[in-house]
Amino acid sequence: DIESQQSAADAAAATGVNDEVERLRAEVEQVRADALRERADLENQRKRVARDIDQARKFANEKLLGELLPVFDSLDAGLKAAGDDPHPLREGLELTYKQLLKVAADNGLVLLDPTGQPFNPEHHQAISQV
Repeated sequence: DIESQQSAADAAAATGVNDEVERLRAEVEQVRADALRERADLENQRKRVARDIDQARKFANEKLLGELLPVFDSLDAGLKAAGDDPHPLREGLELTYKQLLKVAADNGLVLLDPTGQPFNPEHHQAISQV
């Protein structure tokens, strides 16, 4: 009878240990799932922040380049007023214009010549209507 009690006690202990092992496995699996979810959330947040930074940079460049357009127009008008004769002032204006164009091009500005082309609202801005 002592042996049957010992066997019953061993079986109960084994069942308790098995239950504890299963509980711990489930807990480990839950922690693993939580870690994967957190990692995915962190990666999504990194992508969102990178996208937001790119958008902010794009709009900042766009605003600055838009404000530089009157400067281009003024330099262009100054070059036309200076005529075609070589002169140090004209050469300085040309050099300044070329440097400004390079900086603008490096920041995304593309020079278009719409003369003779149909109006394209993707690339042109209407100044007046005839």
